Amino acid sequence: MLFSLGAAKPPLPSINSIHSNACSPTKYFPYMRILYLITRSDAGGAQRHLLGLIRALRTSNEIAVVTGQQGFLVERAQHLGAQVFVVSDLIRSINPYHDILALVKICRIVRDYRPDIVHAHCSKAGLLGRLAAWYANIPSVYNPHGWRFVPGVPIKERFWSLLGEWIGARFGGAIITLAESEYDRALRYHIAPQSRLSHVQHGIPDCNLRANTAHGDVVNLVMVGRFVPQKDHITALRALVGLPENVVLLFAGDGPTIQHAQAVASRLGLEHRVKFLGSCSNVSSILAASHICILASHYEGLPATILEAIRAGLPVVASDVGGVRDCVIHGQTGFLVPPRDPGALRAALSTLVAQPALRASMGAAGRRLFESRFTVDVMIAKTCELYYRLTGIKPLRVQSDERFPREFTASPVA
Repeated sequence: MLFSLGAAKPPLPSINSIHSNACSPTKYFPYMRILYLITRSDAGGAQRHLLGLIRALRTSNEIAVVTGQQGFLVERAQHLGAQVFVVSDLIRSINPYHDILALVKICRIVRDYRPDIVHAHCSKAGLLGRLAAWYANIPSVYNPHGWRFVPGVPIKERFWSLLGEWIGARFGGAIITLAESEYDRALRYHIAPQSRLSHVQHGIPDCNLRANTAHGDVVNLVMVGRFVPQKDHITALRALVGLPENVVLLFAGDGPTIQHAQAVASRLGLEHRVKFLGSCSNVSSILAASHICILASHYEGLPATILEAIRAGLPVVASDVGGVRDCVIHGQTGFLVPPRDPGALRAALSTLVAQPALRASMGAAGRRLFESRFTVDVMIAKTCELYYRLTGIKPLRVQSDERFPREFTASPVA
C-alpha cells in the first residue's frame, strides 16, 4: 500500500510481538522506525542491497521507503510490509526546480513519519535525505554505492558529484562504504573525517543454485547489468569476436543503450552467439546455467552481480575498477583486466574457455570467498551496530534460532 505524505503513523507493536516475530542469526536487534531513501526503483544493485536490509530488519522494526518512481523496488518493499512514499520530483539528474520540490516533500515525510533514523542510498537521495534529517534533528546514515567522482565518469559529472558529496557530508551523519576503495577515496578527497566513515562489507543472502562450470559443449558467458554507458556492453561484444564458435554471450538486463548494443552485435556478425534476455526474474538460474561471469564496467562500487556470480560458483572476468578487486582475486577467483580493453578481456576469457578445470577451481575459490566475506549476516549486524550508536537505542534480545530467509531464486535485474 502506498502512503500519502500525510499518512497517519500506525501504533507501535508490543514488545511481545517483536520477540515472537523476530528471525535472525544475530542475537540483537533494535526496535526503531527506519526511513530509507533511494532515487530509483529499478532492479539495480543498490535497490537489491536495500531490500536485503528491509528483509532482515522488518520483523523487529517499522520501516518506510522514499523513492522517486514506481517499479521493482516499490513492489518488493510493499511485499515485505514496508510503507512506501513515491516522490516523483526525486530524480537522478540535477534539476533545481524538482530538487527543491523533492526536498520539501521529503522534509514533510520526515516530519510526519518521525523516524528514529534516516538511511539514504545513492547520491541524490543521499544529499536530500541528509538535509531533511539534519533539519529535523534526526541522525542519518548514507550509502553512496560507489562514488561518481572516479575515473571513467565524465569530468563535468565528476565535479558536480564531488561537490554534492562534500556538501551532503557537512549536514549528514555516518557514511557507510561497501568497498575498501570507496573508504580510501572518501579519506583522500576529505569527504568526511575518519570518525564518520564506516566500512561495512556488502553481503547478500545465500542461494542453493550452483553452476557446473567444467561441463557442457557450449560455454556460456553471462553479463548481468542495466544497459547504460557505465556497463560498457560494447567492449564485451568486441571481446567475443575471435573466441571459439561454441562460446555464447548472455546479456541479462535492460536499459537505454540496449538497441545500440543489438546493432553492434549485428554489425559484428554475432547475432547467433549473443542472447539479449531483457529484464529477468531468474538471474540466479541464469548464473547457475553459465560458465563464466564477465563485467566490463568503466566504474563500479562493489558490484552485487559479482557477488551473485561467486555465490553460484562462477569464475569472474571483470574490469579492474572501484571495489571489484574486493570480490575478484586475480588469478584465484578470476581475472582483472583494464576497462575499455576488448583484447585484454578476450585473452582472459580465452584462458578460461580453453581450460574447464581452471574454471571449476576458480569458481570453487570464489564460492569460498563468498562464504567467508560476503554473507548477509555480518553486513546486517554491523549496520545495526551503527544504528544503535547513532540513535542511542539499546538493542532488544531476540530469542530465535531461525536463519535469515534465503533469497528467492528469482533475482530480477533491469
